[in-house]
Amino acid sequence: MSQFHAFLLASLLLLVSAVSRGQSTVACYRAFPADPTATGGPGVGAAINKLIVFEGGVYLGTSVGLYIQVDAEWELVGGLDEPVTDLAVFDGKLFVSGVFTVTTGGMTEKDNVAAWDGDEWDECTPDFPVGMPGYEGGEGVRVFLVDGEDLYIGVALRSDCFDMDHPLRPLVYLLETAECTSRIGSATWTPIGGPLAATGTSGSAQRVDALIRFDEDPEDEIESTIWAGGNFSNACSVKEPVRSLIVKLEGGVWVNGGTNAPSDPFGEPGGVQAFAIFDLDGAGSDPPLLFAGGIGLLIDMDGYGLVMLADGVWSVVDADFMVHRSILALATFDDGDGTALFMGSDSFPKLSCTGTGSTERRNAIAKLTVGSSIVEEIGDVGGVSTASCGAIPMSSNGAAAVYSLDVLDLDGAGSDTAGLYIGGAFRVAGCYETACTAEEPVCSPNLVRWGPEEVPVITSQPQSVIINSSGPCAGVSSWSFSLSVTVSGSGWSYQWYKDNVEIAGAASATFAENTAGAADSGSYYVRIWKNVGTAACATSNTVSVTYCIGDADGDGDVDFADVTRVLANNAYTYCSAVNCMDSECGDDCVGSGCGDADGNGVVNFADVTAVLNNYSPTCP
Repeated sequence: MSQFHAFLLASLLLLVSAVSRGQSTVACYRAFPADPTATGGPGVGAAINKLIVFEGGVYLGTSVGLYIQVDAEWELVGGLDEPVTDLAVFDGKLFVSGVFTVTTGGMTEKDNVAAWDGDEWDECTPDFPVGMPGYEGGEGVRVFLVDGEDLYIGVALRSDCFDMDHPLRPLVYLLETAECTSRIGSATWTPIGGPLAATGTSGSAQRVDALIRFDEDPEDEIESTIWAGGNFSNACSVKEPVRSLIVKLEGGVWVNGGTNAPSDPFGEPGGVQAFAIFDLDGAGSDPPLLFAGGIGLLIDMDGYGLVMLADGVWSVVDADFMVHRSILALATFDDGDGTALFMGSDSFPKLSCTGTGSTERRNAIAKLTVGSSIVEEIGDVGGVSTASCGAIPMSSNGAAAVYSLDVLDLDGAGSDTAGLYIGGAFRVAGCYETACTAEEPVCSPNLVRWGPEEVPVITSQPQSVIINSSGPCAGVSSWSFSLSVTVSGSGWSYQWYKDNVEIAGAASATFAENTAGAADSGSYYVRIWKNVGTAACATSNTVSVTYCIGDADGDGDVDFADVTRVLANNAYTYCSAVNCMDSECGDDCVGSGCGDADGNGVVNFADVTAVLNNYSPTCP
């Protein structure tokens, strides 16, 4: 095979694959299988900060504590009911950070970081010494970085260089582990890189909210290093001050993280919130690109939400869109359309919505696709338009915040639980309108999944039906009709509707009515889906079931032949249509219709009137 033919064949296979994928899957939002705000869960208003899998269990870090999912409900873990900011699996344990204390074996308390072994709090988790995070104005541990056999933490302290009663202190620490021989064991927290002071006025907070290992140029001899982002500056420390919101570790000290690194000289709440490495050109960027998201990242005297490091220089990504925006979380994920950089926010533009009880919603998710310089909001997905708000994470009060983006396969089997899990403080559109069912809306406040969903493809639509009022001579009571739909694939859920109202118990591919009558006239359709709370569903064509009054002979027309049929069968005085073929009428029932033109079960002169009142070449 020539190279040209090989290329042509490969291109054809890719095209077929893309078409097939487009026909069978779509990326969309889905409410998490269990509502975190349900009874026994974190409660309405709890912000979701992290979702993680540990020893087969799904754990949730929230503003009101640590939870585990058990039998589709959330249970509090280890009594920790205070704010949890981050979770990490390290050294066979689940490490928990935040602003809290936990009691270990009734002995002493640990502040702001602890380890859960699956059954209890690990007694080997080291305490922080006095003067370290958790004491003297500490505001908690903000973020973990698991780096091979090392665990780093970024902390927040209330201290700055204008008040020397609170000396400068490090904001990044490394857990030096060793075999545990006592409650504290020989594990210690070692400060990394020296102090980072607060920006702005006295009393400002100093924080490290983001940590990442990044190699600016894999081809040079300089090894990759740790980068930190937050809201800080060591401008008051000795020698060369660091004033940027992004620093890197060189020679054991923190230095400015590249040329034109964003700063925040005004000391406003904000700073860098998240890092991500993303191959923007799709060709294995060399050097790779580091992205930083945050609040008020000052470049060229204006604040932005997303900046990018390329060739050692920081620049703004999509400046028109990102000016005065806030990016609180970043993650790379392939949603079926290729890997993209996803970002969570609290300030994307408001959307105009209809039919949701409010005129405004605020979108909280956007993405940057490979080869693009434009950030696009995720809204028009799964056939649900932005105009109706789809299933976009948002809030009814115009504010929505996404704090975490976690790429997870919850059951480890590569099933439909794999996806990008979005946590924060928001409501989804399912709270206002339901995508696939007419049951109570699936809101799943503050936690949804984004990813490919299998879309039902209808291969055979239901067909309209005419109910002839006379029914077959076998009797009106045995008259029946059915509607059916055929869908490719398997495992689908169905729900039939009549006149836009759910039909109780009609939950299969076929809906049948065995005792049909005039009350069954109306419009029918069926909805098909696989996962509750997703926009990946299909709705069949709407068909009609028509009760044809006056059609005494059952041929679909109301004409003079029906008068003849009524008169023929009326010769047997008030012959019961139900008993048209029994001994009452013998075998004298004429034709295929009983002559009961008005469908009341009796053949008499009133049926002639019914024919004349509905006289038409076709059934009305």
